[in-house]
Amino acid sequence: MDVITQNFARGVLNLLPNEEIPDDAAQDALGFITKDGREVLVGGRKVIGAEGTVGAVRGEWFGYTTAGTLVHYRKIETKLQYLLAGVWTDILTGLTTGTEGSFTNYSSLAGAFTFFVNVDGYWKINNANPGFAISMYDSTKNFHGRIFIDKGRTILWDRNDSGQVDKTGLYGSRIDPQNATVY
Repeated sequence: MDVITQNFARGVLNLLPNEEIPDDAAQDALGFITKDGREVLVGGRKVIGAEGTVGAVRGEWFGYTTAGTLVHYRKIETKLQYLLAGVWTDILTGLTTGTEGSFTNYSSLAGAFTFFVNVDGYWKINNANPGFAISMYDSTKNFHGRIFIDKGRTILWDRNDSGQVDKTGLYGSRIDPQNATVY
């Protein structure tokens, strides 16, 4: 027997066994989002770029230009790519197969950038010219892992350097000063 519930007053309860979930609670929110305190069906999905056999996508990100235009990046097996006029264009090739990539955005007086890190290196991409990545890796100063940038400081976790794996440590860079003379 199907039960139709108009309101899920108790929200999502996904830690209980199926038999114990009340009728006014949702078991899962797959295909739904919470909007204005209600569970609503997610709109359609759109395939981005050409479909094909590229292997697993190991990281995906949207950067922004200073004008606010989206720049779509992805890391597939051995490549870092960006989407240009519906076609995936290579930025980096020869990356290690099966490794994840981590992305973060950063804006400064010099422009809008996306940083990409994986076990192969640490790159800075100017979103105005996404076809070119600048290697920022220095083994005496940088680590590999997952990153985000907040208030001029890079935070890294899930460190994964050859011989040095740290799943729980947090690492912070020096704070990048922003003023009229330093950019």
